[in-house]
Amino acid sequence: MKQLLIILLISFSMCFSKDKVQTASNVDSHIDVYLIDEKGENVFAPEYQGKRNFEVLTPKRRRFVKFYDPLSYAPNGYVINSDYSIRIFLNLPSIGDSHSSTYVRFNKGKIIRIKTDFYISIPDSVNQTFGGGTIAKERIWFNDLLIWESSNNTTVTPRVQTVDL
Repeated sequence: MKQLLIILLISFSMCFSKDKVQTASNVDSHIDVYLIDEKGENVFAPEYQGKRNFEVLTPKRRRFVKFYDPLSYAPNGYVINSDYSIRIFLNLPSIGDSHSSTYVRFNKGKIIRIKTDFYISIPDSVNQTFGGGTIAKERIWFNDLLIWESSNNTTVTPRVQTVDL
């Protein structure tokens, strides 16, 4: 018990040290979508009988390649949620930019561009006692159709983006 208490005290003293700059970051860079076929069935529900190939793509040398990062929480750029929606992790903008594009493809069909504008606030940690920052999505388009804005945190108008599966 004595060893445990010492370890905890060391941990707390490191967390509250006045010499360290406290930092916090918030990165909001994903969207959740449902893939519904022409019969109204959720493509990722376990009882679905049709094809269900979904890919997040990245541009590389004038062509698209399947995204893969083995060290990521979502190595293929997406995860399937418990409600069978797909959480797509959007590409973050390059330094000095505030928008990015993420590309997805369903069943080897058409490539869909998801364009995202981000709000970026990264304080100057040299001159402030609080570091960190925020990167949050502000607007999202599917193939140039605005589907979401953060100003009212809802869809612009209730829309269904149809895609050939």
